[in-house]
Amino acid sequence: MKVRSIVFFVRHASHLANHVDPYAKYITGRNIQLVVFHTSSLTKELGGNYDNSGRNYELFDISNMEYQKINNLLKEINPLGIVFYNFLSLFDVLMNRMAKKNNIHTLYMEHGILNEIHSVRYNILSIGGSMKRYLKISLKYLGFLMSYPAKIVSEIRLIFNIFLRKKFEQIKCDSAIFYSKEAFLEMNKIFKFSPDKVAFSGYPIFDTKQEARLANNQVEKHFVLFIHQPVIMAKLTKIDYNEEFIFIIKHAEILKPFSYKLVVQIHPRESLQMYQKGLFHENIEVIQERDMAKLVAKCSFVIGMYSTALFYAIYLNKPILITKYPEFKYDYTFYFKEVGVLLSSPDDLKKELENQSYSRKMAAYPRYKSRYLGENNSFEERAEAILNVFVHQSK
Repeated sequence: MKVRSIVFFVRHASHLANHVDPYAKYITGRNIQLVVFHTSSLTKELGGNYDNSGRNYELFDISNMEYQKINNLLKEINPLGIVFYNFLSLFDVLMNRMAKKNNIHTLYMEHGILNEIHSVRYNILSIGGSMKRYLKISLKYLGFLMSYPAKIVSEIRLIFNIFLRKKFEQIKCDSAIFYSKEAFLEMNKIFKFSPDKVAFSGYPIFDTKQEARLANNQVEKHFVLFIHQPVIMAKLTKIDYNEEFIFIIKHAEILKPFSYKLVVQIHPRESLQMYQKGLFHENIEVIQERDMAKLVAKCSFVIGMYSTALFYAIYLNKPILITKYPEFKYDYTFYFKEVGVLLSSPDDLKKELENQSYSRKMAAYPRYKSRYLGENNSFEERAEAILNVFVHQSK
């Protein structure tokens, strides 16, 4: 039987750890191979150092490829489909349009919490960098337009509608996988998917279907887990790394008299070595572990920001404290205010510990879990959902 491919399109190779690697072992080997297109050379500010060794799939950095070379590569691979995680950038739109012209099925995968206001907001990291990046992408897009001269007017109108009128339904993928029906209904205000084009697979907490029972049986240790996010890399705050180190260390100092150690789980896009050096402290352990579920299952409670990584705590019934980074760019409190205790400053952490009131929001977990996390919360089940979409449409 002929081996076919599924292409994953990601912005930066540092995203592979979350967006591709967990699915690879469940997809490859069924006469299907994985191929990754990424744009790391164009989006260096989105990720730190990354190691591509030891992966059982091909990677292509298409950042500096001309349109025709990318198009020829797509034709040569002839994939069952392309998986998209984003839809806002000009490169996302270009790849979507190229797939359409080549009759390649496209699949949108929900990641993060989606919202009709915040999910369509552009975050410009650098005006100069953005201009250079968009110039390169625009030249590729020009090559695409010149390949279809009869459609130039309609394609330019499409770009106008997407970026100026925010009519994202005009570039929606052929299919989509959402965490839950609530998430679908919220995001469908943007996409307007037909229900028969949508599948559901919950936020992936575990690798396999069987791990939920094992994770819940972990023996709790006396530590607090700080789930880190790359807010400085993403320019979501005005503070620098040294100020962030001071901010996190403050939490550890407050926890120490209460006999809690602070374990800081560093985001995979950041440098573990840099944070181990910057957060060197007697009451801090800095890690970058793959198995978040086991970490959360063992901790006493979680400190974090506005990230779907907090879903682990909800699923595993651990109290959540939301710490407010200094000069944070956006207000995302509406995402987690019903399930997380909001700390306006690290000093509020001491009050919560003294009053032992930090678990008071856990009563809201069951409803929140149903609304946002969905069911079938493993990468294995999510991989099966991906295969079902592509294999079904290819028949």
